[in-house]
Amino acid sequence: MNIEALLLYINTSPLPWLIFTIGSYKIGVFVYKKSKQNDFLQPIIVAYAIMLPILLLSGVDYEHYFKSTAIMT
Repeated sequence: MNIEALLLYINTSPLPWLIFTIGSYKIGVFVYKKSKQNDFLQPIIVAYAIMLPILLLSGVDYEHYFKSTAIMT
């Protein structure tokens, strides 16, 4: 598998970031329900906790991420 090609695709296509964002939110909903709706585990908070380290480690800037997920807003 060519890692450089994969990173290029992730950085140029909006689809992986849309899937990642929706998936993070779905995980947040799952955690929220399993925690018996604990206020500190709201789905959006869990999604941010999942997404932030991945975005920082991948080096994607906010503008690119925002453009990729603009269809949701």
